[in-house]
Amino acid sequence: MERLISLAEEPARQPGSVGAKAAGLARALEAGFPVLGGWVVPCAESAVAIRAGVEALDRSGPSAATLAISDGRLDPALDRDLGRVGSLLEGTLVVRSSTPLDEDGRWSGAFATYHDVDPEHLPVGVRGCWASAFTKDVIERSVAAGVAPDALRIGVLLQPWVRFDAGGTARLEPDGRVSIAATAAGPDTLVSGRRSGVLAEVSADGTVHMGAGLDGLTPRWAIEAGRLVRDLASTIDADAIEWGWADDGILLLQARRLPVPSASPAPSITTITSRAMPQGAERLAATVRRYPAPLGDELVIPWVYAALDVPEARAIPTPDPVAALAEARSLADGLTGQVWRSPPHVAFRAAEARARSLLGAEPEAWPASLSERCDPPHPGTVRRILGLVEGIGEALEQTGVLPDARLVWRLSVRELERAAREGSRPPIRRGPDRWEPFVVDVVRWAGAASEGTAVCPGIGAGIVSVVDGSVSATPGPRAVLAVSQPLPQLAPLLWNSAGLVAASGSPGAHLFEVARSLGVPAVVGVHLAGLDGALATVDGCNGIVTVTDPARSSTRIGGVGA
Repeated sequence: MERLISLAEEPARQPGSVGAKAAGLARALEAGFPVLGGWVVPCAESAVAIRAGVEALDRSGPSAATLAISDGRLDPALDRDLGRVGSLLEGTLVVRSSTPLDEDGRWSGAFATYHDVDPEHLPVGVRGCWASAFTKDVIERSVAAGVAPDALRIGVLLQPWVRFDAGGTARLEPDGRVSIAATAAGPDTLVSGRRSGVLAEVSADGTVHMGAGLDGLTPRWAIEAGRLVRDLASTIDADAIEWGWADDGILLLQARRLPVPSASPAPSITTITSRAMPQGAERLAATVRRYPAPLGDELVIPWVYAALDVPEARAIPTPDPVAALAEARSLADGLTGQVWRSPPHVAFRAAEARARSLLGAEPEAWPASLSERCDPPHPGTVRRILGLVEGIGEALEQTGVLPDARLVWRLSVRELERAAREGSRPPIRRGPDRWEPFVVDVVRWAGAASEGTAVCPGIGAGIVSVVDGSVSATPGPRAVLAVSQPLPQLAPLLWNSAGLVAASGSPGAHLFEVARSLGVPAVVGVHLAGLDGALATVDGCNGIVTVTDPARSSTRIGGVGA
């Protein structure tokens, strides 16, 4: 064919030409693995459509970009080739996006797939895959990942449609185990997060362990999935697959290498076992989540130890952010001196010594009460400091210096001053700050624990933000996302999250692959509905989620809770 590439041809093994998904299957097909034959519309064929989409996006927004591609015309030669594919195959087809970005787990589940497509509708399916570059999900991932929309290229994989008896994912773990998630019918409902399925594990010696089977099927599907991923790992260096089971045999639907997490590792955690936390620890933990380091370390934490109640921060309009910051710093200096009954420079040293004791590994060094030797801060001054900083954040968001006003707390005073003075975009810290291990320990000590299934390793702590599929509100920085199902369109919210907790769904869902790639700890099988504003710790290594009472952790202490 003139414009299509067969999966059996050498060019189909080049990710840059056909996308990583198609290239992985082509390599597996060449090596003799059970892959359905098919053809690929090369990534380069999408260039004209993507360009039209970008022009419409700039002019009228995402909906116009999608329509510009969906209503566009295909190149006549490509249109003829799609007609030939339809005449060569009996029955319907599956039409799947395949991009070079598929090798990066942050893009898992981002682009479109169409099942059971009639041959005469192949042009519509191809244009639909291209148009998926302009969905809200993909646009937000592009912004977070720093990928310009006009740089996207989407190949399209065309294969026969098979009605599977079972399907799922399989992953070869570093210790030699194979972790499998499976469901009746094809794997699409499982990886989309809409079905929980069943879990199985195949040990290094081939022994199968599973809590439940699939109705009407023997455990052979687990044995074959385990064998397939092991053989692929030793042959083409692929250690993660999607698979389908039909006619008493397994088919490979995707083969890839598990990505290395791109985010910094989870903080080192010290488990408290020898004694209770100091009096006031819950209050401090809630406050440092709402006003994190480094800015919180300079403007809030030095005086907050003796605060019985940190009032809700209400942004003060700041036409001059530089002057507002100078005022906030001056007020914080005076308040710290008042609280510690010392000149500011002496008071700051005392406050930092207390912080070091709390963040150290020896609980015996902690004070019995955080307010020890401190006077309560003046509430009006507290409101003024917090309001000025919130106002600076809003001003910088309005001018495009910050993507979100709440990220102002993730800057240092020097970075914030430069951003306010010069209008330059500062670097944004998206990982854990130095207080997060302390928050983890406080929540473990004071909260109630629930056990689910560990999905993505790591430990994180933050304020719970319950999110549904509509994503009507954006959680604050380092929030713990609580979702009913791990739907792929929630992926953009993970870039700045401390943890992910899903009430249902499968560990094989695309959203969990995104979390794993970003270093976000995740647990499935724990309900956090109604716990907006609570402090939570997510232990993605052991599958444990611990939550404190939101009335104690957020409503009164720490101001707004998200």
